[in-house]
Amino acid sequence: MGLYMKSRNPLMRAVTPMDKLKATLQMISENYVDSVDPDELVSELIPMLIGQLDPHSTYLTAEQRKAEQESLDGYFYGIGITFNTIIDTAVVIQTIPNGPSDIAGLKPGDRIVSVDGRDVTGHSITPDSVRTLLKGEKGTIVTLGIRPYNSEVLSQVKVKRGVVNTNSVDAALMVNDSLGFIRVSSFGMSTYDDFMQAVAKLRREGAKGLILDLRDNPGGLMQAALQIANEVLPRNSLIIYTDGAHQKRSDIYSDGTGTLIGFPIYVLMNELSASSSEIVSGALQDNDAGIIIGRRSFGKGLVQKPFEYYDGSSVHLTIARYHTASGRSIQRDYQLGGDEEYAHDWIDRVLGGEMFSADSIKINRDLVYHTKAGREVYGGGGIMPDRFVARDTIGMNSYYAEVLNRGILHQFAFIYADRHRDLLKRLEDSQNVYRFLDNQGLVWQLATFAQSKGVPRRSYLISQAEAPLNNVLYPLIIDYLYGQKESWRIRCYSDSMVKQAEELFSQGVYSPVALPALATSLTEMSDSTNGEERD
Repeated sequence: MGLYMKSRNPLMRAVTPMDKLKATLQMISENYVDSVDPDELVSELIPMLIGQLDPHSTYLTAEQRKAEQESLDGYFYGIGITFNTIIDTAVVIQTIPNGPSDIAGLKPGDRIVSVDGRDVTGHSITPDSVRTLLKGEKGTIVTLGIRPYNSEVLSQVKVKRGVVNTNSVDAALMVNDSLGFIRVSSFGMSTYDDFMQAVAKLRREGAKGLILDLRDNPGGLMQAALQIANEVLPRNSLIIYTDGAHQKRSDIYSDGTGTLIGFPIYVLMNELSASSSEIVSGALQDNDAGIIIGRRSFGKGLVQKPFEYYDGSSVHLTIARYHTASGRSIQRDYQLGGDEEYAHDWIDRVLGGEMFSADSIKINRDLVYHTKAGREVYGGGGIMPDRFVARDTIGMNSYYAEVLNRGILHQFAFIYADRHRDLLKRLEDSQNVYRFLDNQGLVWQLATFAQSKGVPRRSYLISQAEAPLNNVLYPLIIDYLYGQKESWRIRCYSDSMVKQAEELFSQGVYSPVALPALATSLTEMSDSTNGEERD
């Protein structure tokens, strides 16, 4: 038994939990045997407190909050390039037209070997470490050490930092003569404007229908989701309503000014589509205004509000639940402080087979609701698609997993694009590059490269995995040369969710109400006719 000093305990004067907490911090500050910083104790305590709430209330450090705000704002101050560090050197992939680096003369393929005299080569560099050095205050100058593509000559290039937009609309393209495709990767301040510009572009190109790809979209600003839903829904359609213990019910209706009212829309989603993505898909589904294609979404129906501290850190506190127009909550069950159980629930969904079979999806039949047209929908765990599309694992064997998980496939794709940059650029567009690549036996070149990295050459497994490997390789190579938009154009060639939307559109099925009975009972399809793995 340890020694202790007998004394009257001043903590007993605390009369509320808050008084007790303050008194405890004061007691430690004034009496603890070693010197401690009360601010550090509080910084450790706050995340623990927030961790006892729901899984989506979070504490962010000042640095994390700043990074998040940049993502939501849709811009930051930097030099206007995309780059990667696959070959242990930061290599410029693209420069933003008329952006700071473009004006300074940087070109795709240029190697950045130093930033303000600091070496940025070697195995220890990461994209985040380089990105931190390239960002800075607006108008400041950064000096880059540049080694051009196919040259050993080093030069110093000064770049004046400026506004760099982070577009959350990754691609806007036509998949055929009359059906457009828009890929939205997150929801931020600029998402709605970017989306509307993409819609206008596609309609000028002849779009009579639209595929909205929200797969892997984790959400973001609710306002952007509400604005996009408003574009689709007729006047006085309920989009969502929110309520909470300290929040009165608030109903949000469409105002009837949307430019896509009555426009055929097909929303693609999967198990990683969450939050604002589910607001859009849920609003369209409950109002029978769009056809949802894919797999059950993540299931996040909680609304967070940021509360900032004096030091720039913040708490994102859940203040309300949102409900879709039919009245359902799509939030998965959780226990306060039960992050581990919550994560396991999602893992159980995956292991339980629901990515591969609609029959494996566990639906709470007690939580049945009805859309405006009377169709049954269910609450309590994500948005169920109108058309189910299973993940495809054909050909994804141990060889595929090894070269993908070890990063060898991505390394090969970049090195191939880099070495053949001049040749591939002369082909002028992504479709020509795709046709060229399809005749080069790339998988066998990959196998030689992988063997040099210690992966045995197993011909049977390589042949078996050829289709899924190519479906990753081709878009990657094109992304390195032509950017995300063209990469998505190539992915759409063998994407069966896209093909499903094309088929429905060609058949004149523009509304979920018009779906055949077999489809509304979640008809299963393969996630890719060619074994593509894109999730």
